Amino acid sequence: MEDNKNAWWSRQIVAADIYDCFSLKAASKTGYEAVYLSADAVAECVCGLPDTEQMSAEELLWAAKRVFAFSEVPVIADIRIGLGNSTESAARLAGRMAKAGAKAVWINDVLSDKEERMIKSEEWKRRVWKVHEAIAMYPCILICTTGTRTQGMEHAMERCSQAASCGADIVGIEGMDLAEEARRLSEAVKAPKVWTEWNADHVTVQELEDLGFSLVMDCHSVKGALEGMQLFGERTMADGNTVYHDEHDYDGMLPTRSYYDLFEFYKEWIPLERGFMETAGKVVKG
Repeated sequence: MEDNKNAWWSRQIVAADIYDCFSLKAASKTGYEAVYLSADAVAECVCGLPDTEQMSAEELLWAAKRVFAFSEVPVIADIRIGLGNSTESAARLAGRMAKAGAKAVWINDVLSDKEERMIKSEEWKRRVWKVHEAIAMYPCILICTTGTRTQGMEHAMERCSQAASCGADIVGIEGMDLAEEARRLSEAVKAPKVWTEWNADHVTVQELEDLGFSLVMDCHSVKGALEGMQLFGERTMADGNTVYHDEHDYDGMLPTRSYYDLFEFYKEWIPLERGFMETAGKVVKG
């Protein structure tokens, strides 16, 4: 995808959630054209924390920089409320993410998932504008979503309109899963939109595209990874040996049985490493 910001909504994109370089590779190998670095998934899978309220901005940025450097597809950096709950901390983290390589920064208005507390309206508008300013110099767009659906669709749609008027490139309401809700939001807000809860039983990707949803999220990586690791572990324990996973061919996803094939630079690195070792050996002997 081009760095041009308009490329994000020139056509619909389905993005998979990720939390590290392996989940990134799995997503790109499966055909996703963009990925979403989930703050919740990073907190749980990388930091061992139950939610983002206990993770620091530095921990999230550390994980993000490694994904940015490794990714061949655009990465959306989820920073939630800003990991600090202040507008200034959100803007600073967003700017650092954009500078490091994020092609989109995603913020929402939820102060606490446990208590369902939201940023007040005026502060929400100020935060969107400040984050918008912080990333404006980079090829990075701003995605803003609201968790106020529980307070009624009218209130949530107003939040989306506020975000769009303050610089958000894409807006959305978290927790929607019905076609009727998608139509209501499409009629009320003309800005490009994101669908956060992809459920094909209720609404299709094509229907969403027709309604102006240029970004659709598919959040499956943590569940898929956990199931795969449990399957391999249970099979190994039951068999009493490692034959199952030693001979597993990743269902044809890779040309060999080695996951090193996920990393293209591996083939270049091994000869280079040998060269260094030979040189080092000659220096020691000399």
